[in-house]
Amino acid sequence: MAGKILVLDDEENYAVMLKDLLCDHNYQVDVATRPERALSQIEEIPYDLIISDYKMPVMDGSDFLKKARELYPNL
Repeated sequence: MAGKILVLDDEENYAVMLKDLLCDHNYQVDVATRPERALSQIEEIPYDLIISDYKMPVMDGSDFLKKARELYPNL
């Protein structure tokens, strides 16, 4: 069974494009366009992988991934 992936990108069109590509390869993919929403999602859903944009307003991808790893060190 393919893994569960969260795609985080503040530009929705890029996030949806990546989601469609990954879904074509049988991955289960959710999309978030705001880092704070993505943090809420990872508290609710066990993801195997997060793909994050780096340059985003409010919180960049590096800061987001640090917070995500604090919640789930094995992510």
